[in-house]
Amino acid sequence: MKKKVKIGTGIILILTLIIGAYQYDTYNRQKTVEIKFGVYSGNKWKIPHIDTYKIYDEAIRLFEEQYPSAKVKVTYRSGTLMEDYSEWLAQKIVKGEEPDVFIILEEDFNTYASIGLFEDLRSFMREDNSFNQKVFYQKALDSGKYGHHQYGLPMGIAPTFMIVNQTLLNKENITIDKEHWTWDAFYNICQAATEDTDADGMVDQFGVYGYEWDDAFYTNDDMLFSDNGLKIAFQNEKLYETIDFMKKMYVLNKGTVVKENYFDKGYVAFKTFSLPEYRAYTSDTYRLLRYKNFEWTGIPFPKGASGESISRLDTMHLGMSSRSKNKAVAWEFMKFLTANPTIQEKVWKDTYMLPANKEVVADIYSSISNREDKKILQPEFLNHIIENSYSAPRFKKYQELKNILDQNIFLIIAQDKDIAKGITETKRTLRENIKQ
Repeated sequence: MKKKVKIGTGIILILTLIIGAYQYDTYNRQKTVEIKFGVYSGNKWKIPHIDTYKIYDEAIRLFEEQYPSAKVKVTYRSGTLMEDYSEWLAQKIVKGEEPDVFIILEEDFNTYASIGLFEDLRSFMREDNSFNQKVFYQKALDSGKYGHHQYGLPMGIAPTFMIVNQTLLNKENITIDKEHWTWDAFYNICQAATEDTDADGMVDQFGVYGYEWDDAFYTNDDMLFSDNGLKIAFQNEKLYETIDFMKKMYVLNKGTVVKENYFDKGYVAFKTFSLPEYRAYTSDTYRLLRYKNFEWTGIPFPKGASGESISRLDTMHLGMSSRSKNKAVAWEFMKFLTANPTIQEKVWKDTYMLPANKEVVADIYSSISNREDKKILQPEFLNHIIENSYSAPRFKKYQELKNILDQNIFLIIAQDKDIAKGITETKRTLRENIKQ
């Protein structure tokens, strides 16, 4: 009798375990996995946005449809302006409530990378057979690195170049020799274009707007600091050449501050542009509101005496929190946003940026119909710009050091200080800051 009781108890125990396992499995299959996504409204170029959340809503819908049984849900907080996003994200990080996946602002990248906030994506990239990093522009992918770690995946890119007011140059009988596009050639054209057209004693037609010292520097030298930020890497003589050239450009305006709307009105020969700015400003509606009727075209930055034509590449990166509890699904969502052809095509349609997926870009090239887009979006031109580009260095103190350079070089130019002495003083200040 006792033996039967033992057998019955064993059967009941087995059945209980089976039922429990079934219920646990059913619960896990029905449980919703939530991925929180950090986004903002607006853009760094301060251009009219098409529809901030349209691309995200569509991406989330398509992504969730891939997981009908797993019940994956992606949520985001709308209404956060770009200028408030950094503070909002910082508060979430302090509370340990940051999103699983979020857009990384350029000014935050180095700080958060240095404190270990980001998940290193190298293992995901290496172990995921469906992931092909070759579809990305290499420059964009590399800009998501900090040291040897891959912290960001590129979703969209914004190459920069120069726009030429061709109508103004034609009026002044000026031609550009694109085969010998150097600082000297650029200066000579700006000098010829700079005029007091109404003879009131004030310059009212100008050579260039938005051309900064670092735009010139990178066409003459290739590095400001070592990769880890512990050493100054620029050569004195090349920085001297850069500042001397910028002084000459500054003097052309005879003290007049060139404003952005001067270019809009057709009074400036050249302006630096990012691709999103160009696409927004050349849209039919916006151009009628902003610009007078003049023809323009794109051109690379002029090269310095010791360098090549090179310009900045801005990249919109996505990062994953190292504290995410759903890293596998977070990775799938990041991969979907950055590599999926449908979503990457929407980057083009809905954000003014160029997709980071170069295979999608190749398809876009072949389908462009807009006349203004065709001027710039030529494979030879844009590929040259992207391949010959640089991104902001990745180390913690970069922005502090860059601010020192900006301030000191501005004073050397604006106050006509001795360049050699100014460089010496600047390097001393930089070294003191590096040691701190």
